[in-house]
Amino acid sequence: GDKCRFDFEENHINGMKYLSLQVLDHAMSNVSDGYISVEDEHMLSLVPVMIEEVKHADVRPHGAYYATRCLDSMLKYSPGSIDWNNLSSELEPALMNAHSVGVCGHACLERATSRVLHSLDVC
Repeated sequence: GDKCRFDFEENHINGMKYLSLQVLDHAMSNVSDGYISVEDEHMLSLVPVMIEEVKHADVRPHGAYYATRCLDSMLKYSPGSIDWNNLSSELEPALMNAHSVGVCGHACLERATSRVLHSLDVC
């Protein structure tokens, strides 16, 4: 009854979240320099959402992968628009954990987190 419906809804929400992250990732990774503006308040509002998704890499590695790729695009196209140092206390541990998850079983997540950590000069 209710548990089955709840599980269905939770799976549906997670599926929609993955698809949304995937679309955002593809859109951000396929634009040329200058066509993405992280200064835009809507883009800036996505940063905490991406960090939150990366934090849950152990239970949602695919979501963490797409979120990490979005963060990578933000760093690539507008590196000075976000105060990454201010976010480091939250972002670095999340990325390190996601990297460990990637090493254990999600090679794409491992590579994506390595790129972002390198961009942030963490490793």
